[in-house]
Amino acid sequence: MNPVLQYPHRRCPVCDHLGADVLHEQRFLGVAGTGLLDGYDVVACNSCGAVFSDHLPPAERFAKYYSSASKYEFSHRGGEQHREEILRVEGLANWLSTHLSLDLPILDVGCATGELLLKLREVGFRDITGLDPSRECVERVRNLHGLTMIEGVLGSKRREQRSYGAVILSAVLEHIPSTDLFIQDLIQWTDPLGYIVVEVPDLEFFDRSNNAPYQEMSVEHVNFFTSLSLKNLMGRHGFQAVAERHFICPAAPGGLTGAVLTILFQKSNNVSKIMLEEISKTSMQRYIQHCGQAIESEGATIKQLIRSQQSVIVWGTGTLCQRLLAQGELAKAKISYFVDSNLHYQGKYLAGIPINSPCEIQSDDPILITSWCFQNEITESIRKTLGLKNHIITLR
Repeated sequence: MNPVLQYPHRRCPVCDHLGADVLHEQRFLGVAGTGLLDGYDVVACNSCGAVFSDHLPPAERFAKYYSSASKYEFSHRGGEQHREEILRVEGLANWLSTHLSLDLPILDVGCATGELLLKLREVGFRDITGLDPSRECVERVRNLHGLTMIEGVLGSKRREQRSYGAVILSAVLEHIPSTDLFIQDLIQWTDPLGYIVVEVPDLEFFDRSNNAPYQEMSVEHVNFFTSLSLKNLMGRHGFQAVAERHFICPAAPGGLTGAVLTILFQKSNNVSKIMLEEISKTSMQRYIQHCGQAIESEGATIKQLIRSQQSVIVWGTGTLCQRLLAQGELAKAKISYFVDSNLHYQGKYLAGIPINSPCEIQSDDPILITSWCFQNEITESIRKTLGLKNHIITLR
């Protein structure tokens, strides 16, 4: 059986309806022992129109992945985020300072290495707390920046724990397989008439961003939101939108960009009726077509490697690499070994081939970089940090 289809159909994360039309099959070949999933079907709900991923493994798999195989510590660069991500969270902090009282107690869910918390403190918010499942992230933020931290995932709030005037979900809700349960827990952490800040990739404008093909359908993204579908979801749980913004922001070094949607919701006693919308489906179809036209150059590069049958080192084992192994022809290339800076992946296997640390590169085989986001950073590491003269092949 197809490893994806062994999992049952998923109810719509927006309206809880069971029944959807397949728009695209996204497949991955995951890292042995740490992989989150082998792929999913991208589908459109035939009741409300929302777009989401179907055939997901159990929620426990997600919890284990984010606590033990997280890539958000950035340990290979001393825990530092790249400049573009810092600019994004700085913009969010400034935007929130114009809409929320600086005295409001704030909880940042999935805070990673704390960049948003630091920017919130810089703009004047005085009562801020971070929550993250990664112990390394929690200890780093607590010890290095003296911020209040909670280790774990957002579950049921214990009686002795406080609630907050505003809870921030920045780059979080697109990762959540069980949205209803998550929002029910979220309500417990939010004061009466409190606020929820949701920032997610903006499906409506995916095709306007500059990034690797299908990158928005990453291994970790299981929900795809437009403004309408997000308002449908939150409105069903009694949250009303009070402010909104759409923008294209820098996503990574090298001019890469991403479409971002931010909505500020306030808790109310009114539950909104779900509205049927078509924009989610048409936006995803437009993005799929855009990606299909963009994969020709990467396919040509890999076919050349296959024809030459020259041994190659593949640097990067993320979404792009896993997609190329499962849906492209990279698996036919003569791969000596993989290289990844993520400590969680080193010593593991991908397609039966070992994943090594960058410092273990000893041969003069060409190095294929399977990353758009960090292509320049990896190139600089190969040349300047490691001092290697291997021929470098890029897909971008």
